[in-house]
Amino acid sequence: MRQSFKQGIVRQQTDGVGNPTFLAVSAGNKIDLIAANTPTTVSFAHCTANYSLTEFLSITGAWGPFAAGPDDFYLFWDINTRTGIRTFGHTTVAPTFGTINPPSPVDDLHFFNTVEGKMKVFDATAGTFLNKIRVFAGVYRGGATLEPNSTGSQVAISGSFLSGEIIFDDSGRGVRKGNGEFFTTEDQFIRNGAIAEPLRLESNILTAVAQENMAAFSVVAFSAFNKVLLAEYEDVEQKLVGITTSDALLGEEVNVVAQGFLLNPAFNFTTPNAELFVDEGALVETDPNISDPIGHPNPRVPVARV
Repeated sequence: MRQSFKQGIVRQQTDGVGNPTFLAVSAGNKIDLIAANTPTTVSFAHCTANYSLTEFLSITGAWGPFAAGPDDFYLFWDINTRTGIRTFGHTTVAPTFGTINPPSPVDDLHFFNTVEGKMKVFDATAGTFLNKIRVFAGVYRGGATLEPNSTGSQVAISGSFLSGEIIFDDSGRGVRKGNGEFFTTEDQFIRNGAIAEPLRLESNILTAVAQENMAAFSVVAFSAFNKVLLAEYEDVEQKLVGITTSDALLGEEVNVVAQGFLLNPAFNFTTPNAELFVDEGALVETDPNISDPIGHPNPRVPVARV
């Protein structure tokens, strides 16, 4: 994903006049993350890397609980620097940024060093700054007034940058490159040693929210932004279609392969190199326009090949 800034919120739910509405106070004086209508996308800067995170689903009680009083609570997303896993946290010290580390920092001060490209948090016990990967969502003032942050850079860095989602292995840990940064969907890798054929996962795998129950390897169509339904024959050439990689229930996130190769032991196509068509969310070898011309009077192109 290409963006025009570093370190901040890229997309969020807003009201009719553009005010952010992706945070809400809930029971127990907790803060909910709201993504019912619009996903929230955040970009974290760390050294030379930019990591994207999209919250497709609302999360009740993401932050808190908080007590009313004199303290302001600054809410943040945290990406674990070892595992890449996202958690939520807060601090009562207002974050800041600049080119030189503060000479007399207080405990838990979040400071983004724009020269190093890092978020650093001061640990008074250790007497040093610790490297973190964090972006702030907003502030809950006095445990009473909620102020969500708007989109844009939180550290005044603009330009043209690529930001990718972290890739995880089957143990749930972020995959690292040789330089120690996390491997993302925007990073290129080489297939069969062919430098001339670099691949990027960002262009091949999309994430969406299922609008109905669907099985792995179903053919789906995007009905709206980041929302998918089981595809019909007529969706081809009219909507973006792809194939799911896992089972998903209504409202769950699901990965959708838009192009590339898929291996499924359950596939039982009989003709090598056969063209495949869409029929009620499944891949079929026979063109529905030929097998059922009355039900499918308008021909559509194949979407895959065996």
